[in-house]
Amino acid sequence: MSVVLRSLTLGDDPSALGACGLMLDVDGTAHVGGVQLEPIGTDRGRGLIEWGFDGLPAGVTDIDGIPTEHRDGAPRTQESHPAAVVAVDHVVVRTPDLRRTVAALEAVGLELRRERDILIDGVAGRQAFFVAGTAVLEVVGPIEAVSAESALLWGLALVVSSEADASDALGDHLGEWRDAVQPGRRIATLRHEAIGTSVPTALMTPRPT
Repeated sequence: MSVVLRSLTLGDDPSALGACGLMLDVDGTAHVGGVQLEPIGTDRGRGLIEWGFDGLPAGVTDIDGIPTEHRDGAPRTQESHPAAVVAVDHVVVRTPDLRRTVAALEAVGLELRRERDILIDGVAGRQAFFVAGTAVLEVVGPIEAVSAESALLWGLALVVSSEADASDALGDHLGEWRDAVQPGRRIATLRHEAIGTSVPTALMTPRPT
């Protein structure tokens, strides 16, 4: 059975998701391409706090220190969002020990698809990529481990069906569209702090078919 990303818990108020151009359900959550975005306030901290998957092995409660939920079953119906958001493109995981985090993800049934070397603040680093349903997990860290601290959820990229609709909905809170690293795609950065969300967020056009 494949492991599929089903939820992300945010240390924000529900109003922050609305300011991101997402339509909220009656319970204050938003549903994006089969992934529930659940803001729970700030009592447990800020940023991305927890993730949930369908298809995890029994007994898993964390992945390399990241709190993890079992979210089995079919996703809820997706709303139509003002900013034309249709899916979660990828979730960024930061780690001080890339090999350890990769091994932890593989241990719960996720498959490492590829790696590539990058510069992180001018220092040699590496990205490792996993696919969890329609979303990609992008793990970023140094080539050699630098500490024993846990991995953490850092940022989020959402797919939009229309650059124009996203720009109209978000106005000055969205940066300029530019060519993404992936050929044929475009990306814009949300000015997340200005609208009250603690999660670094980017919007991207769909992957070429």
